[in-house]
Amino acid sequence: MEKSESIKNIAEAMSKFQSEMEAITKDATNPFFKSKYASLSAIIEDTRAPLGKNGLSYAQFPKGESELTTILMHKTGEWMSETYLMKPVDQKPQSVGSAMTYMRRYALCAVLGLQVDDDDGNGASGKASKGPGKVIHVPLEPGEEIDTIQVLGTDTDEPAKPVAKPWKKPTANEQKATIMKLVDGIVMNPLPKTKEAYEGYVLEQTGLILTAGNYEQIIERLSALQKHETVG
Repeated sequence: MEKSESIKNIAEAMSKFQSEMEAITKDATNPFFKSKYASLSAIIEDTRAPLGKNGLSYAQFPKGESELTTILMHKTGEWMSETYLMKPVDQKPQSVGSAMTYMRRYALCAVLGLQVDDDDGNGASGKASKGPGKVIHVPLEPGEEIDTIQVLGTDTDEPAKPVAKPWKKPTANEQKATIMKLVDGIVMNPLPKTKEAYEGYVLEQTGLILTAGNYEQIIERLSALQKHETVG
């Protein structure tokens, strides 16, 4: 990380900004996991006023072929910056634009210390609202994500009961199969059917190692690249 000689004022401003900043609403949907995530537009819109209130601003610049530099600035002239690298699947405008959007979103969340929460934080408690046909968020098994299901409420104090089977997160093997299918659908020339070939391709195009802990992010990035490739 690079920074100005002093970051006293920017550190104080960031402390105030983070204490005032609420969770970013997830406004976009991952079709593979039926889960929500915060788009770049939502992050920019939700942080604009809190940043300005505390004398903070930022700028993001493409650098080289596949890099992005994000600079966080304070009205006193203090600043901090870092550069992030992500290689697109190819150099077509659609692929480069997709990779740049991902980099901008991830960089802003990291630099600003943002918490990206589900779109109804109150639903995480698993408590249903009264009234018929309410849609709430309920926790699944321990360690799994929160999902949205339809519930039937009442006008009494009895807890609402789910009337739809909650979605289950895909297994690691299912996620890996999805990744291989996405890769096969993107590459022009078929890859050798070896673990090393797929690992190398995934690392080159997403910047992530092909391990179970990265499967969800890999699928999200490859899905976006495939979408732009198809549209293009």
